[in-house]
Amino acid sequence: MKRYYTILIISVLVFAGCVDRQAPVSGISIEPESMELAVGETVLLEAAISPEDAGACVVAWTSSNPEVAEVSSSGEVSANSPGLATITAKSGEISDVCNITVTGDILYAAGTYVTTEQGYEPYYKPCYWKNDKMFILDIPDNHDASVNGISVVGDDVYVFGSYLDRESGSDVGCYWKNGERIDVSATGVDGFGNICLYDSEKGCFSVNGKAVYLEIADGYSRLSVTNAAVCGNDVYAIGNCHADDSSLEDMWCYWKNGKFHELGLPFDDGSWCIPWNIAVDGNDVYVIGEYFQGVDGYVCYWKNGEVVLMPELGKGTTWANMYVLSGNIYICGSRIVDNSYYKLFVWNNGTSYDMNDNLHTSVQSDIVVSDEGNVYICGSDGYGTGDDVNGAFIWKNGDRKYMTAMHGMVPRTVDALQVVSYRSDIR
Repeated sequence: MKRYYTILIISVLVFAGCVDRQAPVSGISIEPESMELAVGETVLLEAAISPEDAGACVVAWTSSNPEVAEVSSSGEVSANSPGLATITAKSGEISDVCNITVTGDILYAAGTYVTTEQGYEPYYKPCYWKNDKMFILDIPDNHDASVNGISVVGDDVYVFGSYLDRESGSDVGCYWKNGERIDVSATGVDGFGNICLYDSEKGCFSVNGKAVYLEIADGYSRLSVTNAAVCGNDVYAIGNCHADDSSLEDMWCYWKNGKFHELGLPFDDGSWCIPWNIAVDGNDVYVIGEYFQGVDGYVCYWKNGEVVLMPELGKGTTWANMYVLSGNIYICGSRIVDNSYYKLFVWNNGTSYDMNDNLHTSVQSDIVVSDEGNVYICGSDGYGTGDDVNGAFIWKNGDRKYMTAMHGMVPRTVDALQVVSYRSDIR
């Protein structure tokens, strides 16, 4: 028995290094040092051993992130999902690496789900997805969650929203960082992880503890904020100013670092407007909203306070959202068709088209455009259906896909998106 174990140990040692020990291995090299692959591509890496007379050596291949890129025992690399992975070739104690970037989009989405297992009330619970993988977020029992946004900063994932106690009616603002809940009155998390809080009594924002007070228009005494965004060191908000004098109409506006900017009206005939959301592209501030003539509402947007009409969309459009990338404007929303049902649409730089979708009650929540040019829209179609129906979707370039869920859970809404695009020039 001792002889058997001795032979086995020797064979393992031979397998892990060089069979021919005439010359020790002094180096191993993989060319190229880095490589870019698309999802689904494969490539065979080769490791050059030095010196040339080192003999027949066995090279062990490993990947730092097989979920992104895995490698076989022969050095064949398979690109599985967007991200970064380091492939290592090792012989004995000598090794070299090849850095792999798998290009493409990683899509983060935040929303809610319900638990359908017997004995559970159908409370709306928060969650987020990274591509097709679902992550559960914590709230107290017997509360309903509402999710408003998601932001990815390096390896950190922020989700922000609130949760409601059905019995008391109290609503608590919060955000989650990598799944850990922090109770605040959060209204926004920017792309740098800054937490933006709004104090309605003081009329100011606090970004990481630094106060930003909002100006108010002359002749007006109160203000309200409907949405906000933080971009780098700048704080943006949209809302309106109220006057005690009933002869003055409410004035809709946006603020940049507390400075007031009026949103112009398209006509001087008693029309009025409601801004919905805000987007920042470089030095330009965009606001998406709706203006009314009588009871008829029409989608419009403002660029730096100047109104831009979109008559091609017609009337009957519900809540819309926008995304602006390098001056290219994308708007999505739902509009009524034949006075009977709503249809999802996308508008891009003057061209409008309906989504490839046969749903009659699609409601969109957010839109993002990746560096790869892919247009993502999230929404739901659960209205009028039971709590056991999956009503959460994401559309990619017009094609609809249901959200995945763990056993006993049903996605109900997708409320916010962020996409991280992997390319070699942004690593």
